[in-house]
Amino acid sequence: MRNFSLTNNYNVPIENKVNEDLELINLIETFFIKKRGYVVKMPPPGTPVCVCMSGGMDSVSTIAVLMDYYKLKIYPFFINRGQSNLKWEKESIYFYDKLFAKRYPKLFNKTFEIEVDIPSKSYKKNIVAELKDNHIGYPARNSIIFLSGAEYAYSLKKEGIEIQTIFGATVVSDSLFHSSLTWTRVTNLSICQFLNDYRWQMMSLAIEKELGNSYDKDVLINYCKKINIPLEYTRTCVGNTEKQCGKCICCYDRRRCFKEANVEDKTDYLFN
Repeated sequence: MRNFSLTNNYNVPIENKVNEDLELINLIETFFIKKRGYVVKMPPPGTPVCVCMSGGMDSVSTIAVLMDYYKLKIYPFFINRGQSNLKWEKESIYFYDKLFAKRYPKLFNKTFEIEVDIPSKSYKKNIVAELKDNHIGYPARNSIIFLSGAEYAYSLKKEGIEIQTIFGATVVSDSLFHSSLTWTRVTNLSICQFLNDYRWQMMSLAIEKELGNSYDKDVLINYCKKINIPLEYTRTCVGNTEKQCGKCICCYDRRRCFKEANVEDKTDYLFN
């Protein structure tokens, strides 16, 4: 099967991205090739995989691509981490769980919820006070999310489900250090080490250079339009309001990508 590789309007070369460390990527990739003969590779159709499901546009559309295009069997997990928009993220997940179960009954499994505070309530206020570098955010957020996801995937062995691939939904416009190819490779290595199994792999389709991919949300938006997956029920805004505000940085980025995709944004925003 050919790779899902398309062009977009936001294609920043990896060497120009502030959140990437090419030397570290090369070191880890060289190690993986020596250890298992490849860096990462797409599992064949029908393979069970885990995917982080946030209810956001990136994760929902990534899951759609993995089922519709790659025909993978999806075991999504959601991290209940004390986020301010928890209620609305869960409503989004409930909507897409029903949609995907109806559309892909042989490939989609109900999203599994994992409760873990990220960051810990013990020091969250201090971290918020230090959020000056917009490339850091909550430093360990994604690492904790995906290590928890790896534990969940490992736990499925008890049910006879063998999973060795975990997908995220990072896109090329993400600028946080914990939303990068470098972080993905580091986390993949960590998962392999603590499970003592180097068959485990982790990747995000949109930034996976081993698949020839480097694209942003607009590609995912257009694919979902093509297969008639509505995205207006995804949750991007971090605010604790039923309607997405339409003005915060997250909503701004969401609106930017609909515009770049030349697709109508049907989201009902609080502020236009």
